[in-house]
Amino acid sequence: MNLRKVVAIVRMEKVDPLKMALVKEGFAGMTVTPVRGACSETRVSYWRGRKYIEYLLPKAKVEVAVTDGAQIDRLVEIILGTARTGREGDGIIFIEPLEEAVRIRDGARGNVALTVARIVSMMSRKEKGVLEEFEHEQA
Repeated sequence: MNLRKVVAIVRMEKVDPLKMALVKEGFAGMTVTPVRGACSETRVSYWRGRKYIEYLLPKAKVEVAVTDGAQIDRLVEIILGTARTGREGDGIIFIEPLEEAVRIRDGARGNVALTVARIVSMMSRKEKGVLEEFEHEQA
């Protein structure tokens, strides 16, 4: 068993397009967390008439567990293609080993625990509509 976790730190405005692209390609199980990150990018903001520099900018952490190298390569391609703007602050991707995965609902372990069955059929009508709109925009 070769479990890996792909962690992508991306711009907040790229989260929804990335989520839709991942679901469309079969990567439906993911965790998205708002985070703040520091890099060489900074932002000048004003509050109550005073200027200040933000060093910790809002980002999103998207985590996806995968089972083989081909999935990792495809997942990285999707993230790069969706989240890249070509500007500083686009983010970073980490690939980490996972020791084990256990699904809480039924105790399934390993690759079986990562299986998300029929995710599109379980989506709400609104989510399906958003996915269809996204597909239309990408065409």
